[in-house]
Amino acid sequence: MIFKVPPGSLILIVTCPPPTPQGTNDRTAAARWTVEAELRAVGRDKPLLLVLAAILCLYCAFVAGPIVYVVLAINSIADFFK
Repeated sequence: MIFKVPPGSLILIVTCPPPTPQGTNDRTAAARWTVEAELRAVGRDKPLLLVLAAILCLYCAFVAGPIVYVVLAINSIADFFK
């Protein structure tokens, strides 16, 4: 089939892989998941997890903690923390 395309037009050609037959032994995502693979992923993401934990600690110490303390002080319950 031949299409006439005006000059200066953007042409996008998309190809799809052929469908796999139902009888093949392709493993699904659930079958590929293992505890070992999950532990490897956690080990790989350890620096990111440490940074997120540090951000959470700083948030609790400098933002959420004082807000909770002020709310408790307004309600006269903050004496417990002195």
